[in-house]
Amino acid sequence: MDTLNINTKNPVTLEGNTSGAKTISIAASNVGDGDSKYIGASLLARYDFGTMASRPYIEGSARLGRNYNRYENTHMNDDNGNHAKYDMSTNYFGIHVGAGYEFKIYNQALDIYAKYLYNNLAGD
Repeated sequence: MDTLNINTKNPVTLEGNTSGAKTISIAASNVGDGDSKYIGASLLARYDFGTMASRPYIEGSARLGRNYNRYENTHMNDDNGNHAKYDMSTNYFGIHVGAGYEFKIYNQALDIYAKYLYNNLAGD
């Protein structure tokens, strides 16, 4: 029978059997460490038509920047002793466009709108 063992410092494990062919042991609290940081810029624009009591409007935005992701788990090792980790930096961008109509009814403001949002985070 083939057995997959994941080295861990945590003595609590979950075990499973895959159709009688392989036994898998995975630590219950096998936690790694990582972070995600980003830097970028954006621009938002809106144009109102009409008066404050009743007006349609359009709006849009664009954003772009760079995202930095890092993860490491020294508790998960392969047969060669290499532990799970990655470090990647990727670009991101996004846009949004929208249109709406603001009006007052019974002394309350009401805004009806539609928006489309698109975001993209590239991968390595």
